[in-house]
Amino acid sequence: MANYTAACLKKFRSLPQPLKEAVGGFESMKIIQDLEKKYQVKLGFLIILVTIGELMMEDIEDYLQKKYGLSPEAAADINDILQADIFGPAIELVAKNPKILASNLSIAQQKENISNLFKKNLIKLISADKNTVDNINLSILNIIDQEMASDHLMFESDLAKMIAENQERLTNKPFQLSGKPAEPTIANWLKDFTDRRGNNYFNNLVLSEYITNSQNTASLSDEERKLLFKVSALYRNLKFFSAISEDVPMEGWDFIPVDESENSSAPTYPAGGDYNLENMTALEIKAFMEANNLTEEDLKK
Repeated sequence: MANYTAACLKKFRSLPQPLKEAVGGFESMKIIQDLEKKYQVKLGFLIILVTIGELMMEDIEDYLQKKYGLSPEAAADINDILQADIFGPAIELVAKNPKILASNLSIAQQKENISNLFKKNLIKLISADKNTVDNINLSILNIIDQEMASDHLMFESDLAKMIAENQERLTNKPFQLSGKPAEPTIANWLKDFTDRRGNNYFNNLVLSEYITNSQNTASLSDEERKLLFKVSALYRNLKFFSAISEDVPMEGWDFIPVDESENSSAPTYPAGGDYNLENMTALEIKAFMEANNLTEEDLKK
């Protein structure tokens, strides 16, 4: 167990400093400590396990229930706060910096991070600046390229399914599905489109015609129409990727539509250097103390 703990801490401290700060800086620690006090648990090592890909996000609640005997409700509450306030900012950081995603995390963790964006933050993602969108497109392409090499081409289909099931509200105007009032979620907008246009491949002209002439789109703002176009085109680009990629060179593969008029620069972060006290996060200290049953007084000795 000691060797496993040491290996996990070593893997975590090899990550870029900005990513470590996102999940384990002092702002994050205040949230973590409040949760620990409320539920009488220790979360430092759990967060490190998730960050390095040893524990998947969907397994957090089960981990907490088994390790600490928590009720499903308590475990879900902890998980919700960790997802929103700890891992959410880290995912945003990864989205803006593909080198962090590609160089330091396993393929499984890369896929999970992107999947979480598609499941919970898709509207924010397609509304992001050009550099962020370019970076995510590149990250998806890198994963697919590696899957192609192993004859395991599934990730784009998984992402398309996530979009088709996404329950984020895309618009705010009254919406009908099959003649009945419904929530204007991403999933329902795509179902309305496919109900009217079918499940076959569609080009931008067909999509634009739907957005222009559909009863549901009549009262949409320009911004809402733009979001609807982007999410629908993204769904198409993923669902029909195999067919599209045969006719388009690799450098032309864009999954999330890019607005070339947007001009923004994403920050470039340093690679993170050697492990020492100056770049040691509070989370690393905490996880080390948890694993070795140490107190603050022990560290002062």
